[in-house]
Amino acid sequence: MSSTTRKVAVLAASFLLATSPAFALDESGPGCYDAEVLGAKLLTAVCWDCVFPILNSNAVIIGDKDRIPPGAADDKFLGACMCYDNLGVPKFGFRTSFWEPIRLVELERQSGCSSVLGGVRLPFNRLNQGQQQKLSTSDEVGNDGKTYRHYHYYTFPLMYMLDMWVPSRCNPGGYMDLDLLYFSEVDPTWNNDEIAFFTHPEAALIASPLGPIACVPDVFGANVGQPIQQLYWCAGSWGVIFPTSGNVLSREGTMKTTSLMAA
Repeated sequence: MSSTTRKVAVLAASFLLATSPAFALDESGPGCYDAEVLGAKLLTAVCWDCVFPILNSNAVIIGDKDRIPPGAADDKFLGACMCYDNLGVPKFGFRTSFWEPIRLVELERQSGCSSVLGGVRLPFNRLNQGQQQKLSTSDEVGNDGKTYRHYHYYTFPLMYMLDMWVPSRCNPGGYMDLDLLYFSEVDPTWNNDEIAFFTHPEAALIASPLGPIACVPDVFGANVGQPIQQLYWCAGSWGVIFPTSGNVLSREGTMKTTSLMAA
């Protein structure tokens, strides 16, 4: 089954929101704490229901077949498939399909902090410190509605790490352990909206009133588990993904704003 980017992001975000210590912190003093990811939470804090349905060929072993995403491998030839070994010799078999969590997103208010890596502080200066919005009492979103957090992106082949039903040849990307792929502290497009615009100039069109209006169908689709992939700038009821920086204007609270950043 083809795990779309949005679904992987949602799986990663759901794990993050369940493990991040940020929700227990006072807004006035962010710290850098151990999220205890590499421990019992590998089993207790993961959305295991999100892995389903599991299919072998065309038969649903467990789960609801309605959760199969658009664009998944078709069901022709009774689920048969063909792969090539290292020598280029074709091998025939049957598909096993499921949603696999393979990436982890971490959003930190403190520059250089990594709660996923046990609360370690990476050697970055204290510039561009993050902030969480305060809920506004006015009708307009001003500075009190602004959120900024640093973005860390990890490989997280959870099922392979736990030796659960995923052989190395079926591991997407070939990653075998938790590893840091990206951190926003060194990315100027994450810290600055104007620079981010030059990497995604289509944001000018999406910033028009028609951009959010076009997301209305995606809101309904996402709420029933079928987001519209063609509306790539939409993140369901979370909001609009653009601009692709760490600045979000919202009065929706921590859960939705961090989910929007992770998307």
